[in-house]
Amino acid sequence: FFFFKQKTAYEILSGLVGSEMCIRDRYQRRVHGDSQIMEAKMKEKLIEITESTKLFDMAIASIQRKLPNFLELEVPGKPEEYKGDPSVIHPAFFGSFDWHSSVHSHWALVKLLKLFPTHSKAAEALEILRCHFTEENMEKEAIHAKGYLTLFEMPYGYSWFLMLAGELHSWETDLGKKCCLAIKKIEAEIKTLINNWLDSLDFPSKSGELDDSAFGML
Repeated sequence: FFFFKQKTAYEILSGLVGSEMCIRDRYQRRVHGDSQIMEAKMKEKLIEITESTKLFDMAIASIQRKLPNFLELEVPGKPEEYKGDPSVIHPAFFGSFDWHSSVHSHWALVKLLKLFPTHSKAAEALEILRCHFTEENMEKEAIHAKGYLTLFEMPYGYSWFLMLAGELHSWETDLGKKCCLAIKKIEAEIKTLINNWLDSLDFPSKSGELDDSAFGML
């Protein structure tokens, strides 16, 4: 039946209605050749490159911007060594206004590099990640992840960190493997923190804010 209907559709192109129009339209595109399709794909690629460049620029700028930073506020339990430079406290995730914003900016950068590995911004992005994801930096991040950050980043920020970890684990490059080794300790710490927090809840938090337990399901 299908083949009979398809043949009829090609014979009565102008009279097709309803669901059969998709057959007619597909046939007409083939009749006009591949030029229009190629032109559309070129436009899509141009938009893709333009938009990806904007995203690269945004993530790179965000990751490296130290101020303003939420540590400038009256943060409870703020480390005493903070003297106006957030990178002293957070050598990897100091950029952006707060810790979780820096984390998901790093996630965006890794995601972009996986999608556009030959992009003109790739070299700059790779160098930033290479500098930030060292074992020494992540050692210090782990200290604060189980310290004062528990007041602000549970579970939203920690969930974003695990999203970042997931992207790194599936990034099959030398740098990706190096980053996975660097985050091994803080990743384990954060998983434990989230699990313990979820176990401590008598009922789900539905605040719609950073402490909403739904974020722990990311």
